[in-house]
Order: sequence, then C-alpha cells, then structure tokens
Amino acid sequence: MNHIRICKSVLIFVPIVVVSFFCETQLAARAGSKVQENPDAYANAAFQNANLGRFDAAVDGYNHAIKLNKNNIQYYKMRANAEMGANQVKKAIADWSHVLAEQPQDASTLAARAKAYDVIKDYGKEKKDLDKFLFFEPNSTTGLLLRATVNDRLGNSQEVLSDCNAALNSGGLPRDVLKEVYRLRAQAFQKLGRKVDAEQEMAKYRSLM
Repeated sequence: MNHIRICKSVLIFVPIVVVSFFCETQLAARAGSKVQENPDAYANAAFQNANLGRFDAAVDGYNHAIKLNKNNIQYYKMRANAEMGANQVKKAIADWSHVLAEQPQDASTLAARAKAYDVIKDYGKEKKDLDKFLFFEPNSTTGLLLRATVNDRLGNSQEVLSDCNAALNSGGLPRDVLKEVYRLRAQAFQKLGRKVDAEQEMAKYRSLM
C-alpha cells in the first residue's frame, strides 16, 4: 500500500514539474523575443557596426530598427550615414529627404544631403541645399567654401567671389583654407576676364605654398 501511495505521488508530481518547466521556457523565450524586437537594440548594434566600418551590416540593423519604429527620425539619419559608407548614395539622399520633410530647418542634414549630391555630381541640388544651410548657419566658413566650389563648377563666378569674400571677412582662416579661398578667387577673376586681379590672387596663393 505504501508503495502504491508513493507511486501516485510521483505520478502527480512529475506532470507539475513538466508544466512548470514548460511555462518557464515559454516566458524566457518571450523575454528573449522582446529583447530582439527592441528597435534601440538594433540601432545600437548598427551604430557599433558603422564605427567598425561594417556599413552593410549597419544598414541592415537600421532597417530592422525602422521596421519596428518608423517614427524615430534619428534612425533615418543614422541609416543615411551608413548608406553613404556602403556607397548607397541615392538611398542616403532618400533618407535625408525624409528627415527634412519632417525637420526642414535641420542644418546638419541639409549639409549632409548637399555632400551626397556632390558625390553624384548633381551640383544644382547641392547648391540649393547649401543655400538653405547657409540661411541657418550664415557664418559657416566650411559652408561658404563648399558653395563657392559649387558655384565655380556651375560657372557662377560672381557668386564665387561673394562667398570667398564672406569667408575672408570671418577672419582667422587656417592656412589651407586661406589657400583655397585665394585659388577660387583667382579662377573666378580669370573667368571674368580680370587678369590682373587673378594674378594677384595667385601670388597670394603661391606665398602660402
């Protein structure tokens, strides 16, 4: 009789253990799933991959993050940076355009998209973005020189001089930046037929060599 009672208690106990183990396993799986479905976790991993130069993996990570949270505008910015690293320039432009549709006064994104347009040699759109960027950041020497370079490519010599003059007026330019200003001014004067002025600017340029 005692043997029968022990067997019954074992039979009762075993299913309880199995059910308990099954429930714990399911809870653990769900917890792991929640971690995997955390968009910030994907974004953080993508950021690390980008820092290591693994841009394709970074893009894939940001894709997952955006799939889980389409409203985080920062994910689009970061994916665009990774896409540029992966030579997916047009996709980067699309992401930055999405950001600017939501935040049209985002100067850093305007500058980033302008550089992307420069890569694909769409200088007209690059200039438009730099115009907007300089509206918000009028004292940016880098922005002025970038726009002067674009204006030079577009044949806008008078605008090249205007941007270069604004850069010079900001003062305290590093030697290499000053050289570029003089070079651009010399080219602009040459195209405008002002040979004496062009020679003077080239003299200034050579003095810094």
